[in-house]
Amino acid sequence: MKKNILTLLFASTISICISQNIILHEDFSDCYNTIAIDKDNDVLALGTGLSSGGKLLLRTADGTKIDIEEMNTNIGFQSVSAMYMSDSDLYVAGFGAVAIIDTEEISSAQMFTNNNSELNYSNEFSSIVYDYNLDKIFAGNPTVGTDVYADGAWSRDDNYKKITASTFSEDYSINILVSSNGEIYVSELDDKEEFFLLNDAIEGYPTLSYSDASFGYVEENEVLSSLYLIVSEDGFMVIDGDGNFNHLTPENSDLFGGDTNCIQAGNSDGSVWLGHNGGLTKYQDGIFTFYNLLDELGGPTDILDIVIDNNDHLWLATCGGLVEFWEEPNAIVDEDLQDFSIYPTINNGSFTIIGDRSEVVNIYNLDGQKVNSINIKTGENNFNLDLDNGIYLVTNQLGISKKIVVVD
Repeated sequence: MKKNILTLLFASTISICISQNIILHEDFSDCYNTIAIDKDNDVLALGTGLSSGGKLLLRTADGTKIDIEEMNTNIGFQSVSAMYMSDSDLYVAGFGAVAIIDTEEISSAQMFTNNNSELNYSNEFSSIVYDYNLDKIFAGNPTVGTDVYADGAWSRDDNYKKITASTFSEDYSINILVSSNGEIYVSELDDKEEFFLLNDAIEGYPTLSYSDASFGYVEENEVLSSLYLIVSEDGFMVIDGDGNFNHLTPENSDLFGGDTNCIQAGNSDGSVWLGHNGGLTKYQDGIFTFYNLLDELGGPTDILDIVIDNNDHLWLATCGGLVEFWEEPNAIVDEDLQDFSIYPTINNGSFTIIGDRSEVVNIYNLDGQKVNSINIKTGENNFNLDLDNGIYLVTNQLGISKKIVVVD
């Protein structure tokens, strides 16, 4: 199923139309909570949680679906929680187990548990990353230390506790481990065997809980342009290469979308994408653009993980299945089309919309659900709506959105 949405971005009197393309791949209709992709875009890997039986699937470039457990009966997870791909090798972390799978030779896959190896942890691993420079696997969990696989054996490294996410720069061989108690470990540039605590290197850095991480766009001669971290309770953190940090939330920025589940950078244009319950946010050059996918896909669209391929297509692991999303420029539209405005943006349900035409405007809550539809005419339109306290997105028929905050 393919959908096409138009979002209009206005600059002066010229309106640039961007087309958003969405495909729900109906052959992959489960609730997926993690996804990975290889460098050449030949293979996508998808994993499900406990409610869907810990399935582990591959999707080849021609759309062929491969069930890894059917190909190799030694591989079996109660729940798949995290994956990482390097070349054709897939590294999988789940409930009490880690697997290494050559996607070109699935029969040779290895499955590790605390019963058949030195793997220490018997509950859910929350992150996994392979550092090819060190030839080591780091499998993290949110309660104890990190298990490291090197030279054919697992060992516990208690220096890195409560690891909830990890990311690796293959351009510069920099490994980052992020913990739920706010610690950010970065491998040393000169000695990849050692990590330093990024928190200590940034003056005044706050203690926050993190659930996901991604490198920003890496520019020439710059080791790390930005690190993006999902703050577990609220918004996300941006740390640039100079150590400056900025915590962006719905309260202090135009960020919208409810709970933020995942983050991914890597588009050629330097944009960063955040997955929410019911929607997708693009962050670029300090500007947020929110795409409500709930209405477009007509079902559960909690976005739990994101990868970006070489064509700047986003592949979304959602509770409604595998979704492919990409943007492309479209034609210039009528210059007479104008923006609309709302005031006050912080209100108790009473506000005014000034529009340049008659149309229907929809109001969405943080979960991406439509809570109201109102008709506006050219000029001032006054409303007094019964809305619960919270943050809402007001969207017109052209896809232009404004955020309001309702408080008593």
